[in-house]
Amino acid sequence: MKRKGTARGGQPAPSTLDTELEDEEGNVEKEELLTKLEIQTDETAALKAALQRTIKAKDEDMKIYSSTLDQTKQVFLQALRQMKDKHMAEQQRGV
Repeated sequence: MKRKGTARGGQPAPSTLDTELEDEEGNVEKEELLTKLEIQTDETAALKAALQRTIKAKDEDMKIYSSTLDQTKQVFLQALRQMKDKHMAEQQRGV
């Protein structure tokens, strides 16, 4: 026959207060984990947005760099042609 207030093996049965405390601790832990998850989710979204802004800025920088490089190349080639034409003209004059 089982005595009141004991569990199998003769161990005292957990009291209702103990069970309520364990449930409350579990709920607090769940809430803390959910809060941490929400913070991490927000942080991830902010980092993604920052990364997208950085990528966009770098794309714009690369367009400017490429345009500047093309312009510099054109100026250089124009100066090279002028020097070549000047050299050819000097050779024809015998200077």
